Parts: sequence; C-alpha cells; structure tokens
Amino acid sequence: MSGGWLFAPTSRGWHKEIEVRVATGPGKGAKHSPSSYEPTADYLDTEERFARNGADHLVRIGDWHSHACSSSDPSDNDLDAWQNCVLRANERRGVSRYVELIAAEDMGSFPRMRLHAFCLSYVSFGRVVCEPASLKEKRWQSPKPWAPR
Repeated sequence: MSGGWLFAPTSRGWHKEIEVRVATGPGKGAKHSPSSYEPTADYLDTEERFARNGADHLVRIGDWHSHACSSSDPSDNDLDAWQNCVLRANERRGVSRYVELIAAEDMGSFPRMRLHAFCLSYVSFGRVVCEPASLKEKRWQSPKPWAPR
C-alpha cells in the first residue's frame, strides 16, 4: 500500500466541488506493508515550500491511499484516521470539508486501478460525516509561455 496528500486552495465555501491542485507521495520514511501504510508528517514541509514559492494559498485538504485488494470500502482504521484528519484540518486551517481517495483494483475484463472518493464534513460539536463523492477529471493544460511584447 501507499498513499499521499491532496492540496487545494482552502475555502469554507466548498459546497459542491473541491479542486485538488497537487497530489503528493507518502513522504520520505513512510512505512509500507501489504495491508497498511503510515505516512510521515512531510505535508507540513510541503505547505511551507508552497508558501516560499508563492503558492501559500494551497493547504492540505485530503489524503489518498491504495488498497491491495479490489475493495474500495473504507476500513474502520481509515474512518478513524480520516475523522482525526478532518478535525485537525478544521482546527488548524479552517478546512470544513476533507477529501479522501482510495485507489483499488478494478477486476473487470481489463484489470486497472480505480479511484473512489469520499468527502468528510465537519458538522459541529466534533461530529464528522463521511459520504461517497464523485470525481470529475479536469485535464490540466500547460499555460502558454509568457513573452514580453
């Protein structure tokens, strides 16, 4: 298994869409096993690097990880960890919604990885709701090079 973090501009006004701008790997020193992975806290370094490079509007708004089997259902450990993440993100950054992606093998006629999305919402009094979410892929296009006139 592996995983990483998801970054986007923070907003308390997310209601329908969250546009993930950066997805990272698990960080140096992460621990991997067939049934779990433990990331490092490198996302704080990543946020600091964004700030130094003029992208201080990007904050961690979620995580992704793979499942070694075809099940895309979150485990009890996933749900516990996610709840802690959304509460921490809300406390530190004012993030009221948190995105979780699970990459699981689709065993159809052509085996491939599929992403399954979940959105966690901080409701109130420490209560977190986890709901399935849909993914909408947006193809990124490189901006045209800038040239002085």
